Amino acid sequence: MKHSPNRRRLLLAGGLLPLLKPLAARAAGQRVLIVGGGWGGLAAAAELRRVAPQLDIVLLDRQPAFVSFALSNRWLLDPAAGGDIQRHAYADIAAARGYRFLQTEVLG
Repeated sequence: MKHSPNRRRLLLAGGLLPLLKPLAARAAGQRVLIVGGGWGGLAAAAELRRVAPQLDIVLLDRQPAFVSFALSNRWLLDPAAGGDIQRHAYADIAAARGYRFLQTEVLG
């Protein structure tokens, strides 16, 4: 498995690089639940699918869709300026990336 220098630095900073090779080797039959979508959950699911295709990956979120605000987020966006609000169904993203989505709420 080869990582770009930028990705390698990011994974090293997060302490994750040493975990990826062992994860790929023992992934068969294992399930990973990612609680919460958004940018982080979507990125985690996509990267796990890439490095360990044998994993059963399930993304959990209480919303049916991911909402993104172009060039900003809703707290920084000037409502008078408009802004592109984009909705992307988690189920569609999951199907395209090869993992599962479950709309649910995690309470504990």
